[in-house]
Amino acid sequence: MRLALSSAAAPTASLQELLDACVRRGLPALELEEGHGHGLDVGMARHEATAEARARAASQGVEIAGFRLATPLPLLADVTGLAAFARALGAPLLVPLAGGPPAGAAGAAGDEWTDVPETARRLVARLAAAGAPVRAVLPTIGATAADLPTLPLAWDADPSVTELSAPARVVLEDAGDRLVHIRLMGGGPEATEQEGRGVGALMARLALAGYEGTVALAPSSPRYRVIWDAWLGRRGGWGCGSHAEDRSLVSLAGTGPLGEVGA
Repeated sequence: MRLALSSAAAPTASLQELLDACVRRGLPALELEEGHGHGLDVGMARHEATAEARARAASQGVEIAGFRLATPLPLLADVTGLAAFARALGAPLLVPLAGGPPAGAAGAAGDEWTDVPETARRLVARLAAAGAPVRAVLPTIGATAADLPTLPLAWDADPSVTELSAPARVVLEDAGDRLVHIRLMGGGPEATEQEGRGVGALMARLALAGYEGTVALAPSSPRYRVIWDAWLGRRGGWGCGSHAEDRSLVSLAGTGPLGEVGA
């Protein structure tokens, strides 16, 4: 198992700031999300900057673990461009099987948002057929690995939505070794806030299953931005928080079968 930082932890940070944070925290991988401050854009006509970002990350010992799309819907017509972007970045595209319309998408323009999971499934299938690295992202609850029986999968594990023990068991049993990427909301500096929410049970199941994929750490809520900034070694310039809060920085899952993970 490898731990990664999600750009959701510092959505206004530049790519270099994110890489520096990974190095400081000893995290070997980075998950990027569309629309954040890293400057990468799937709509780029040319991908020299994308390849340069991949090389810069590699030079610091950080692998880009995936690029998460904000939504699949506006991109259905440009599978070729998406595939070229993923190849230049050297990372799979993460396509969420849940979502909703962007702000202002109402009326006729918003009608296409009525079936996000089916649209996402079609995009995943088209990308896979085009030879692009792609992962369908299962929501914490509501979608099962059986919906996409042959593709590698990712999973959003959010203990603020539901206690994770039962969904973790279902996902691991259904997906098996097709589960290769998990975004864990919480962990890092939030670990003590997640007690009793099944995070420890999830990590134990992953260890027992010999999970070799990625666990990307992300905040469970924007209200934790201050402690995440501190945990990542913020120097002032990417976040909107202050230095007023002084909390202990804790590990992903504390001590146990995995030891001190993420500290």
